[in-house]
Amino acid sequence: MPCYWMYDAVYSGLSVDQRGNPITGIPSEIQSRVLQDRSQRLWTWIESSLASSIDNCTLEDAKRIYQLFDNLGDLFRRRLLKAKSEPRALAFSISAMTDEYEGLVKPLLHIARRAQLLYFRSGPAKDDGRRETYYVPNRMLWPIRGLDVVGQHARASLKARDVWAAANGEAFPFSDLTTVNQGGLFDPED
Repeated sequence: MPCYWMYDAVYSGLSVDQRGNPITGIPSEIQSRVLQDRSQRLWTWIESSLASSIDNCTLEDAKRIYQLFDNLGDLFRRRLLKAKSEPRALAFSISAMTDEYEGLVKPLLHIARRAQLLYFRSGPAKDDGRRETYYVPNRMLWPIRGLDVVGQHARASLKARDVWAAANGEAFPFSDLTTVNQGGLFDPED
């Protein structure tokens, strides 16, 4: 869809005489403007129309989904700006899922999936060679949040209680520690 809107922006800017000529390129400023605009429109749609667009989505569910993605965007941006292992995450998995949190969080994730705001993937877990579900937010959410979606394949492991808290407006916990004094190979021990 972004390509359609980019092409349309270039085509609409042509004079009537130029419209018969092929479009051979789309300037980067138009690409950037369209991505920013489409990203903002998606956020606006979540905030104002999600509940009326998706079956069995209440106003409260829509508000929680908006807050969850808003807090995810903040977390992903903080991770990107800090020197941390795997900082370029735009996907997440959920750990410490209890029956209580499953009943609270899973319905929101399924609504977001039906709204094409979230995609589910299955992949190897980080421990015990098992498989786990990865949650990949729609990448059109991120341009307006200053996140570059190209080349970011890491995932953040989030606790279920933190996902639920984020859906209720609380920021994800994040350590601002940017450096760890590891010492050199030949440094004397303290």
